Amino acid sequence: MCMMTWIMDWIIDNVELVLMLEGDGLILGFRRRSKAFSIKFQVDGKDITMLEMTDTQQVPVSLVINDKKGHPARIDGTPEWLSSDPAVATVDEIAADGLSATVKAVDTGVCQITVSVDADLGAGSTKAITGFLDVTINAGEAAVVELQAGTPVEQA
Repeated sequence: MCMMTWIMDWIIDNVELVLMLEGDGLILGFRRRSKAFSIKFQVDGKDITMLEMTDTQQVPVSLVINDKKGHPARIDGTPEWLSSDPAVATVDEIAADGLSATVKAVDTGVCQITVSVDADLGAGSTKAITGFLDVTINAGEAAVVELQAGTPVEQA
């Protein structure tokens, strides 16, 4: 099973830098953070920042959009969902209000689910905000044993 381990996490001028260890390699990532609003992903009512599942699974994911004090925040329009690699995981069954969807595994690998929406600042003013969910898809458990025979040859 491939597991990601967080090594370091820095925030400089609202840019989050993340250094992770995956298998035998290091991954450096970054993402922009909003000062005034946040988008949180939830599975079964619990906040998550990383999702790990097998290539035969899917999971319903919902959004919680808050202001910097943690209070529910208004949005303008419908959130847009995107998978960084649809060959690894897709976003399907997006609700009409855009606040929930289903993440479906396609094949093993890693990708990032991104949700973008305009925060409603009042008086017709908006600000674009984005949330990120790191996804790791692992192979499922063994289910089939297949025997493969070679070409028959005469015994020596």
